[in-house]
Amino acid sequence: MKLVFSHVYDKSGNYIFPYCSPEESTIDYDSEEYVSRYITFHPNDVLEELYDESITNRFIGVDEIEALIDYENVKIGHWLYEEGCELEDYDPEETTYVVISRKELIYLLEKWDEFLAKPIIDPHYQEIIDTKEAYL
Repeated sequence: MKLVFSHVYDKSGNYIFPYCSPEESTIDYDSEEYVSRYITFHPNDVLEELYDESITNRFIGVDEIEALIDYENVKIGHWLYEEGCELEDYDPEETTYVVISRKELIYLLEKWDEFLAKPIIDPHYQEIIDTKEAYL
């Protein structure tokens, strides 16, 4: 999976916010869109929870998209619930999500934090992050 880290500006050139998106030439754009949306809006303390291997089932979603730690993976999508917290009318068939390894998500979030810490010198600066590098 390859994601692009960049900064978004309005038409007048005013800075709006940092943004993560799938690479244009990606094969699985829809799946990568879920992950990139989560990267852009993830909660600040989520890395601590991902590092903690004793956490095997925890909701770590945000308003924009839901996420659920599921042992060594993370499900990112819609209609996700921790075990025992499902709504009364919950239908697993309505659940849509992608699965990313916990290791890859940690790698992406660490890279995102590094990207955010850099000063903005060039407004068109981008970084392309490949999750294959998480295993090097």
